[in-house]
Amino acid sequence: MQTLVFFSDGSKIELHENELLFGIRPRKNDKVPVDMTEQEATAYLYNFPKTTGYNGPFELWRHAEEGLIPAFTEILANYFFFFTHDDPKTIYSSNNVVRIETK
Repeated sequence: MQTLVFFSDGSKIELHENELLFGIRPRKNDKVPVDMTEQEATAYLYNFPKTTGYNGPFELWRHAEEGLIPAFTEILANYFFFFTHDDPKTIYSSNNVVRIETK
């Protein structure tokens, strides 16, 4: 089973059953570089109150009637960005998905 994911820029990717995805989402920034003064650290945390973290891998599982769509939309609903296990250097924006087709 495969799913085609279309993005707002016209690009698309093909995802398959059992494929592993990772999600990236914001989290509270509570780590300050050690070489900063207290004033610099305060400014740093003010400017960057959030950082990002990733979770996964999440395996795309097959729903009996809806294919991979439920598994994939769970990732879209919970993560701002995602990437595949096979290509971790390419990050996709969840907000730019405009269509999902299961084949």
